[in-house]
Amino acid sequence: MRPDPWGRTGRLISHMALAPAYWLLPILLWTLVVGGSLWWNWKGAESHSLEVASKQARQVGAMMEAMRLWNAAHGGVYVWQDEAMQPNPYLVHPERELDLADGRALTMVNPAFMTRGLIDIVREKAGLRVHLTSLDPINPGNQANLWETAMLEFLERENQHAETGSKAGLPWNDRSVERVELVRGTTPELRYMRALHVEQACMQCHQHQGYEVGDIRGGLSVTLPAAPMFAYERQQKASLIASHGLAWLLLTVVTIGVLSRLRHQIRSLQEINAQQDRLVEVRTGELRNEVAERQQAEARLRLLIDSSAEGILATNREGVCTLCNPVAARLLGYREASLVGKHLRDLIVHSDHQGEPRDIRECPITRAYRLGEEGGESDTVFWRADDSPLAVEYQAHPIRTSEGVTGSVITFRDITERKRMQEEVWRRAHYDALTGLPNRVLFRERLEQQLLQIRRRGEALAVCFVDLDGFKQVNDTLGHDAGDLVLREVGRRMRECLRASDTAARLGGDEFALILPGPRSLDDLERVLGRIIESLARPFDCQGREASIAGSVGVATIDGEEGISVDELLRRADLAMYQAKRAGGNAWRRYEPGEDPDKSKS
Repeated sequence: MRPDPWGRTGRLISHMALAPAYWLLPILLWTLVVGGSLWWNWKGAESHSLEVASKQARQVGAMMEAMRLWNAAHGGVYVWQDEAMQPNPYLVHPERELDLADGRALTMVNPAFMTRGLIDIVREKAGLRVHLTSLDPINPGNQANLWETAMLEFLERENQHAETGSKAGLPWNDRSVERVELVRGTTPELRYMRALHVEQACMQCHQHQGYEVGDIRGGLSVTLPAAPMFAYERQQKASLIASHGLAWLLLTVVTIGVLSRLRHQIRSLQEINAQQDRLVEVRTGELRNEVAERQQAEARLRLLIDSSAEGILATNREGVCTLCNPVAARLLGYREASLVGKHLRDLIVHSDHQGEPRDIRECPITRAYRLGEEGGESDTVFWRADDSPLAVEYQAHPIRTSEGVTGSVITFRDITERKRMQEEVWRRAHYDALTGLPNRVLFRERLEQQLLQIRRRGEALAVCFVDLDGFKQVNDTLGHDAGDLVLREVGRRMRECLRASDTAARLGGDEFALILPGPRSLDDLERVLGRIIESLARPFDCQGREASIAGSVGVATIDGEEGISVDELLRRADLAMYQAKRAGGNAWRRYEPGEDPDKSKS
């Protein structure tokens, strides 16, 4: 009796191929895979359309608010008065209209009046409906409709929550709020409402309405027609249905074809089992076809590897590179021939970020081809051909065959730009853009760290508040550009007076703060603060014009005291600073226990 060459698994496959009813199983699998892909891309098309339309509405709202803030920052602008440009009847201003000596007249355009003019242009040129609105408008034409009223009431509630967070130390910009709503129906629309906060420059027109800085005085609503968005979305969905339907049909046809071929081969083997010569001839032909198909499959696999957007490397079980796609060669600065046949450890993974030799036993790449473990690193470096580091994220997967682990595959991507953006975001959140000094957030973090060290080590610490006397006069007489020059120079002069372990920070406006860690005698503290006060009293060169200011410094010291909080230490420094200002400024005062806070600030 001829032994069964198929075995138990072969008999199962043979039974499936010979029974067409079982062919529904792989077809059902393809249906689930293609259906899942269609659903995923369907949802992606919907979210992408809404994201694009929302971004357009936000850009329009941001542009309008930026122009309003520019107008408000300049106290309004004047334009020629003619038939098309008549004075704003809702603007109450003693210099609303100016008559020139040549007989022509100028009229003041405030932010709201300029915004309404821009709204008309946007509606005409872009087909967008933009409405400047308020729950308490000066101009009746700005009265909110039902939807705008609901949105403004919601935004005001959000602003109240944000103000609560602001009092807890959050930045001012955290109080910006907005709402986006998609309205479907016979005429679909995307509605966007952007809250307009009261800035200091807005108070000249809105102070009589009872607003305070930071309140929501109204909003800017933008309405975009959503029909084009839905039309494009429908086109995308139709394309998705067509492509996925074609893919499903192709997979089904291929599956049926493969199973049919297998069924035919099995029947042929059963029929010619007794005809050995014919079997050899048929099998030889089939082997040729299989070799050709395998070669084609290998070619297709190579094409996929070469077309990948990620770098791909493969090694044997000794760690020698056996494959390198073009992306990997380009990122690492090698030619493919220079990598293949070389040990990856010696070329790209020999050292870590600091250039220290890497522990090969803990390297995920080594563990993949030696131990068969999958692993990777989300933030490490590969070394290029020119010995420069390349920031990468990679995964290493073992290659397993019937003989065990025969090598590994490494996929990696360049994360240099991602790391740069993360570092930039962190710096913007922790440093003042004008002076380059730490901002209020980083200052507080460092102060909390210093207090922890004091409690552990019993060290001393001094915290100083610095307020610039006369800075407002510089801004008013020489302008904000000159004020910015003075603030930058103040930051530079402070750094020159401090040690590397000290911290100088800008808290906002003309307020600065210092952290002076370590033990200091009163004489040492007096010398440091004296240098700072003396440096601030020197004249400032503002593009050829001279400006003079002074500094009032309040100091709070702590030496091994337990239980004091950051807020209490800052309160003491603030109290001492007010004492210095009451003494005439250009001086420093140290907080003394027992001072009455209310009396000191009166």
